[in-house]
Amino acid sequence: MKILIRGVSCSGKSTLARKLSGELKIQRVEIDEIRWKRGWQCLAEETIAAELKPYLSEDNWIVDGNNRLLQQYIDFDYDFLIWLDFPFHLVVWRCLLRSFKRILSRETVCNGNRETFPRLFRKDSSMIYWVFKTFNSRREELRQLRKTEPNLIVIRSKREEKNCIAQLQEQLNKLGN
Repeated sequence: MKILIRGVSCSGKSTLARKLSGELKIQRVEIDEIRWKRGWQCLAEETIAAELKPYLSEDNWIVDGNNRLLQQYIDFDYDFLIWLDFPFHLVVWRCLLRSFKRILSRETVCNGNRETFPRLFRKDSSMIYWVFKTFNSRREELRQLRKTEPNLIVIRSKREEKNCIAQLQEQLNKLGN
């Protein structure tokens, strides 16, 4: 089973991917772990695509992350596209909580990088700014996908998330994996 998880920034893509990976026993790949190298150095899309391709050649995978530009280099041949579509106020709240937790605990993310207070409030590196900047365009992308994507699963609540996990587990069991 091949699952791509997308949605607005800070909506819980990586968290859901970890849950699904554990429940379904499928390898998970986080695009941000490939994209961001030490010192918050960002790889070019073609390099990210080259690093992702070996994972995508497998029979089962879960990939989480947003990057429309990658679609120029990779055909994401997935069975299901899961889109996390939580309201703006919840996403902003999650962004703030996650960022402050990471800053205060000095948690490392994305290849040993750390979030810091200065990064949190600088326009060129702020997740808060990024959520404000991209929320509406991601929502528009979802509206377009609803018209064309037959294997789209939209999750707007924890209950829908639990139902999705159960349905995917059932689907995987039917496939005999």
